[in-house]
Amino acid sequence: MGARDFVHSWKTQKPRAMFNRIDKPSNWELINMRAVVHDDFDVVGRGGLVWDGQRYVYAIGLFEPTHGYVRRLARYDTTKPLGEATSWETFSYAALDADAKPQGGACLHGDYIYYTPLQPYATPWPKLMRLNLSLPFDVNAVELLDISVLAPGVSCTPSAATDGRYLYTPPYAFGGELTRVGMKFDMEAPWDSAASYTVFDLAVIHSDLTAFTGMAYKDGWVYYCPWLYSRSLRYNTELPFDDVESYETIDFSSALGVADLGLFTGMVVAGKYIYYIPCGMSDERGRVLRYNTELPFMSPTAYEHYNMLNISPKYCGFHGAIFDGRYVNFIAYGESGAVYFSGVFVRHDMYKALDDKSAYTEFNAAAAFDDTVRGFAPGTFDGQCVYAVPTGHLDPGGLLLRFHARNYTVPGVGGSPTGSI
Repeated sequence: MGARDFVHSWKTQKPRAMFNRIDKPSNWELINMRAVVHDDFDVVGRGGLVWDGQRYVYAIGLFEPTHGYVRRLARYDTTKPLGEATSWETFSYAALDADAKPQGGACLHGDYIYYTPLQPYATPWPKLMRLNLSLPFDVNAVELLDISVLAPGVSCTPSAATDGRYLYTPPYAFGGELTRVGMKFDMEAPWDSAASYTVFDLAVIHSDLTAFTGMAYKDGWVYYCPWLYSRSLRYNTELPFDDVESYETIDFSSALGVADLGLFTGMVVAGKYIYYIPCGMSDERGRVLRYNTELPFMSPTAYEHYNMLNISPKYCGFHGAIFDGRYVNFIAYGESGAVYFSGVFVRHDMYKALDDKSAYTEFNAAAAFDDTVRGFAPGTFDGQCVYAVPTGHLDPGGLLLRFHARNYTVPGVGGSPTGSI
């Protein structure tokens, strides 16, 4: 049976432990969103799932190979089976803007999910979108706002974070990519007012601070995950966003004595730690980095790093990670060799050292289900389950995986890879 038609049903177990084994296939489900939800869902991409903290997981489509960019939302009722069409609702918002482009980061705040623009190469599409969860789930619940004047320079934002009131997006500028400034948006103020937005060119602090793939909020600081370079920074949310004195910065390669320590695909908060997730495009870039937030950000002693390729050559490329309350779940994406995309998910126990090989366990989805089950992006965590969403790199597209990480939910544990999306 091929991956396109395969739905693996998870059998409910009598709870004996809080956490389930990642390497047990019966703890996983696989569906094809194109078959179950709508054909538009070939690619969901990072930031494409949002958990509302109560019942629903919301999905936004990014791309479909026949029609290109799509303008479609869906939501899944987590009280119902994942693989049944009746568990999902979906609608198109193309009528609002026939030229609408993909959305990147997303944040839940009150009755709204805010989606930030993601248009990396062609003509900028600088529009913020929000979904009103208090309204019926249809196109009337969606609003689009052109922020080209309100937040000039913001048009390609692959991630976002929130401190509970403000939404933050990073610069993402290299090659044809367009956003060169960071943004701070007050979600409790009128969204169509210029006073609600602040933008700042982080390159004023250092010329390397131009491209970030992830963000995270922890204890009064917003952290930025470096992509092109090894320099990272954090912002003190008690201080003005557009003041260089509000930031601290560190060059990981220089401070830790490891060349080429960058090209991270995302970051995740796990207890007192922040993990920087490796893309693994080269030997040194197979290194995972972990920061202890109880120590000074610019101190080398606050960091651990470990080359995951020392465990397996398959541990060479991940697309962010999701925290489930104890374990950091690395999302399968890249692999060296003839087959680039990977089906290997890896889990690390945050209570153990990064260089402790016993702290890592894996699940090979390509071996367990079908060889096409490869190449995912981080979805969300709903308090019990980790979701990995389709990137559409292999046929068939639209494959979504769900891992039943916990046997029961603990209040306060749940959400996205960064505490926002």
